[in-house]
Amino acid sequence: MTFAAVMMLQAAVAWQVGPGDVTVGDTVVVEREVLVVDPAANILLGALEPSDLVEPLRAPEVLRTADGFIARYTLAVFEPGEHTIPMPDVELEYPGGRRETLLGGAAFVTVMSVLPSGDSLPLPPPRGPRIPVVRTITRTLPTALLVTSVLVATVVWGVARRRSQPRPAWERADGAGAGVAAGAHDPPPIMRWIAAGEHRAVATVTMHRVRDRVAQLVPQAGQSLHIGEWLNVLRTHRPRWPLRELGDVMRALERASFAPAIPSDVIALADEAEVLAQSLDPKREEQG
Repeated sequence: MTFAAVMMLQAAVAWQVGPGDVTVGDTVVVEREVLVVDPAANILLGALEPSDLVEPLRAPEVLRTADGFIARYTLAVFEPGEHTIPMPDVELEYPGGRRETLLGGAAFVTVMSVLPSGDSLPLPPPRGPRIPVVRTITRTLPTALLVTSVLVATVVWGVARRRSQPRPAWERADGAGAGVAAGAHDPPPIMRWIAAGEHRAVATVTMHRVRDRVAQLVPQAGQSLHIGEWLNVLRTHRPRWPLRELGDVMRALERASFAPAIPSDVIALADEAEVLAQSLDPKREEQG
C-alpha cells in the first residue's frame, strides 16, 4: 500500500462513538483506527481539552493492532442533543525522526436527556415567596447586669466577712516585732485593693508580710528562698510550727499573685495567713 493510499484511507475513517444509547453524564468512548505502513512507527495523541460540554475521564489510550493503532478517548457529555466534538490531531513518529500529523477532525455524539419531556410530565408551578424569618434579638444588657451584680455581691460579702472577724495584730508573741503592725509603716490598704479588683497585689503583699514575720523569728528563712527551701529551713529550726498549713497557705498566695482569683478566696487566704503568722511562737523549743 502506497503512502497516498494510506492518507486517503485515513481521511475516510471517522471517529467511532459508543455505546449507542448515551444520556447526560454517561461514559462515552470515542476511538479511531490509525493505519501505518511502517510497523516501527509510534503514535502520539494530544489531550482533549475539557469544557462546559465535555469532560475527559481519563488520559488518551493507544492500542496496537496488526495494521497500526487504535486511538481511544473516554469522556462524558453534559448537555443533551447532537454535538460535534473537535478531536485532537494524531501524530505519527517514524524511525529517523520523521513525523507525520493526521488531522483530528470531529466526533459526532448524540446525547439523550435523562429528564422527561414537558408534554409527558409538566413541571410543577413555582412556589410563592416564603414568609420572613423572625430574627431573635439578643440583648446583652441583662447578662452584663447579672454578672456585675454577682461580682459586687461577692466583694461585699468578702468585706463583711473580713470585718466580722477579729483582726490579727501582726505582732510577735514576745513583742519584738511590733513595728511591723504599728511602728515602721502603715499597713497596705488591703480592703481598698480588694474593692478595686487588685487581688494579685493583696496576695503578693500578704505573702511578703508572712515572710517578714518568719524572717524576724528565723533569720535563716530569707525572702530570696523558694517556698520549698523556705519550708525546709523552718523544718530544721522550728519543727513544732504548723508547717503544713503554712506551706499550703503560702503556695495558694503564690498562685493567686500570678493568676485571677475570687475576691472572697483572696480575703480568706489573707486572714488565714495573718492568723498563722500571729500564732508562730518564738519561745518554742528549736530542734537541736
